[in-house]
Amino acid sequence: MTPRALQDIERPRLAREVAKRLGSTIREGRFLPGQRLPSERQLCLELGVSRPVLREALRALAAKGFLEIRHGSGSFVLDVAAQLSNVDPIAWFKENRTLVRDFYGARLVLEPEIAALASGNARPAHLARLRAILESADQVIARGQIGAAIGLDIDFHRAIAEAAGNAFLCEMLDAIIDTDTDLRRVLHRLPGRPAVAHRGHAHILAAIESREPARARAVMVAALESALRDVDRLLKGGDGHSQREDGHGSFARMTSTNSAARTSR
Repeated sequence: MTPRALQDIERPRLAREVAKRLGSTIREGRFLPGQRLPSERQLCLELGVSRPVLREALRALAAKGFLEIRHGSGSFVLDVAAQLSNVDPIAWFKENRTLVRDFYGARLVLEPEIAALASGNARPAHLARLRAILESADQVIARGQIGAAIGLDIDFHRAIAEAAGNAFLCEMLDAIIDTDTDLRRVLHRLPGRPAVAHRGHAHILAAIESREPARARAVMVAALESALRDVDRLLKGGDGHSQREDGHGSFARMTSTNSAARTSR
């Protein structure tokens, strides 16, 4: 294999690492909303990477809403958490249909298999962690603490990935879900949505505890598609509150064929 081919293989991995490091510095407050990042030359020197790697990382951060790239002016930090917490849900989902489809499409490919693996590989400590998250979520949802519920929702899915026992799957899931940019910051503001998600999580945990991979896979699919149905209801003029745990909305139909194939295994 030529050195150039090796570089082509390494670049996506390096770009993900750089995006993760820069994202962490933004969360830590080293770069504030509205502030311009250092020049590409300076960032390349500080991070020890090439410009193509840096630019790929910056594009990834822009796609997640951390940055605005202004050609000729540089990359500027955005307050992504505040943006998602203050948008009008109906307008936001109408403007971001492709993002919603891609977000849940990717999760539907990955997370049912993670749940199936977790059902076989989870140790007692993993199951205890999942139960503790559900107990905390029950309390914060009862108190109407939506922000805390969102964080626990994300923690629950990450804990399942850890229980699956595959570090690469954890890394892949982390590339999709992010506490600051996760679109559940919008979704969980729909009436009743945190409670619906919480019930879905209880079903997922029960399936994992049953040690039945096919059941865990199917229940995860149902939980993810429940969120898609709520978005459909919202865009069609409903209240966005799922009344059922089965069925498919139009977003869900985008992935129903693949979901059926997975759950039939």
